[in-house]
Amino acid sequence: MGSPVYRKTIIEGREYKIVVGTNPEQCEDYYQALRDGDGYAAHIFHLPYVPRSPSSISSELKLLSSLAYMNREDTKEDLSE
Repeated sequence: MGSPVYRKTIIEGREYKIVVGTNPEQCEDYYQALRDGDGYAAHIFHLPYVPRSPSSISSELKLLSSLAYMNREDTKEDLSE
């Protein structure tokens, strides 16, 4: 598939790793073109970085923030009432 690209964020004092995109695995033809010094072929065979949509990242951050808020000791008493 590829390797995920992470960014770290801190919410309520805890560190989280958020996936912000993926670097796909390159095909063998790409590496062969690099070995042969064929820049044009390498450019054609190169698979670009695939970013995750900003709305998806924002939704995950909101979810983590809500979960962190609910797990805080001072809010557990408020939520139980």
